[in-house]
Amino acid sequence: MARLKSLKRLFWLVLIGVCLFVPARTLAWPGAWIFLLFFLGGMFATMGWLKRHDPALFAERVRSFRQPGQPLWDKLFGLFMAVVWYAWIALMGFEAHTSTPVASLAAGAALTITGFVLIAWSFKANTYAVTTVRLQSERGQTVCDTGPYALVRHPIYSASILVHVGTALLLGARWGLAVLPLLAAMLALRAVLEERTLRKGLPEYDGYAARVRYRLVPFVW
Repeated sequence: MARLKSLKRLFWLVLIGVCLFVPARTLAWPGAWIFLLFFLGGMFATMGWLKRHDPALFAERVRSFRQPGQPLWDKLFGLFMAVVWYAWIALMGFEAHTSTPVASLAAGAALTITGFVLIAWSFKANTYAVTTVRLQSERGQTVCDTGPYALVRHPIYSASILVHVGTALLLGARWGLAVLPLLAAMLALRAVLEERTLRKGLPEYDGYAARVRYRLVPFVW
């Protein structure tokens, strides 16, 4: 079973490269290789840190995207988001550039690194930050209001937006940047729907939402 899970994760990682280089019809795309270095490096570094510091949360995050107690809407959302995300990567493959401006690479790298650091900070603060929307009564779930959760209620979604912007900049893709509002809107919608579940199952969540007013961006929303 563990080997099968590893093969599935490898498949999804390889698919990123396929979605980039097949539409580009070339491997001579430095920006794509730099993106893979920062994106996959950031992901492995973050998950490696999590495995050492919070094995329980690590085990939860590498589980299947479909879990008992997960609402149907979130299962459908996860599937839809995956399709949209990989289609977005492929779209940027069609816009492949043999060279990406240094300023775009630098900004993309900075935003990607910042995003993964914010994700790791969120993991450190909240051991219940799993990938699916569900109440974790078996783990004694409580509301987290420390670290980045004292600033916004969904810092991992905020971090994901930073990584998305960084991705488009690393790839030098204007079409990719144009699609970013859709990706951000999807994360915002999930945040709203997720809070309905949390408010029903965690009585203290209403008080937390009153203290921390913003979902994704401080002083904005």
